[in-house]
Amino acid sequence: EVNFYKNIVKDVKLMNPSFQELNKKELSGRNTLIVGSGVLQDASLSTHIEKAMKLIPNILIASPHVRNMPATFLDELTQDHHVSIHGRFNDLSLSHKLTDLHFIARYDFEQSDDFVRLKGTTTLESQNPLLFSVGVDRYDCEDVLDLTDKKEELRLKIGIICDRKYGGRYAILGTEFSDLFITDSDRDSEIPTQWLRRMLSTDLTTGGEE
Repeated sequence: EVNFYKNIVKDVKLMNPSFQELNKKELSGRNTLIVGSGVLQDASLSTHIEKAMKLIPNILIASPHVRNMPATFLDELTQDHHVSIHGRFNDLSLSHKLTDLHFIARYDFEQSDDFVRLKGTTTLESQNPLLFSVGVDRYDCEDVLDLTDKKEELRLKIGIICDRKYGGRYAILGTEFSDLFITDSDRDSEIPTQWLRRMLSTDLTTGGEE
């Protein structure tokens, strides 16, 4: 996870609330907060995440551990945006294997020439991603990345974006971006990075970039 973000965000600052104080001085002026599995695997750190979320407008969450986000965020997601957590892949009793599924991106996202799949190896939880349920009455949210089977009949919601009530964006992926795998790495190597940036920048209203 760390190497992936360091490669695409040159001025990224890594912080671990387990031993670093997330004070206003450290967080002020920052535009995007990235929350990954390294932090979310410890549910007790949710209060620190909540403090940072109040000071930073754009929140990128990429992990199967989304349930360990602050309760205020989870309530907002379900009650205000009408998006709920469907469950972990291995708990859904599907007949498909994760390795047989590939991504489908929304029409205005970059489209890969080859299938984008999940390696399932970035963290111990990567082989069991988190999936979402997006209601027809969703509010200020859209699903942008699905996992699907070869016939593209199964659709599992794994990537969603939501505009925050008081400005900013939630970009949520039910696994790590660094776990995305493209068979022809030279041809489509930038797809994970492009999708990440698109999730943060796409305008929900028009489908274009803000």
